[in-house]
Amino acid sequence: MDGLRRALQTRPMIDVALGMVMATEGCSLDEAWLIMVNSSQRTNTKLHTLALRLTESSASPISPGFSHSARPAWSRSDEAGGANAAAPDRVNPVAT
Repeated sequence: MDGLRRALQTRPMIDVALGMVMATEGCSLDEAWLIMVNSSQRTNTKLHTLALRLTESSASPISPGFSHSARPAWSRSDEAGGANAAAPDRVNPVAT
């Protein structure tokens, strides 16, 4: 019962974070989900904690000069691949 209660409390925040990833990355809901899950696993961070950090870090609205190439800090990797290190985790509809 506690798991269900927690899911009902955290799901709206995860949904908002998914929308933020979709807007930032210009990707589909499924791709945003994969990005969030892979970031969660790579950093050993619970998905709801990752979503909380993302939503709390976005205090200002998107400006008219917003660029899709801008990536939030949570999506960056310390790996040699830099900001594109998460790319293998993303689904590429053209490649399938």
